[in-house]
Amino acid sequence: MRLVAGLALAVTATLGLAAPASAASADYYGSTEDCVVVKHDVGLVNQTVYFRNNCSQTITFRVFRVGRSLPCVAVEPGEQGGWRWNRAASFTGYELDCDLED
Repeated sequence: MRLVAGLALAVTATLGLAAPASAASADYYGSTEDCVVVKHDVGLVNQTVYFRNNCSQTITFRVFRVGRSLPCVAVEPGEQGGWRWNRAASFTGYELDCDLED
């Protein structure tokens, strides 16, 4: 199943590179499925999208930002994954169940 959700955010800063987010603890909000919880954090310089996998199986996700999509990532059950990048490139959405080969 493919699920694409979008958000439009106004941001200011210089362009930056994206990097996988560390598995830091985060307060989550929203749920895309019964067992996947997503959080978008915006700081002074960077922004991060976290995915918490409360499912019994591995999930995959891809994050979209202005200019390009980030590579598909797998997250094991009970774990957290995400992407962090500079605020200049707005977060535009995400996709669950992406193909790791893309």
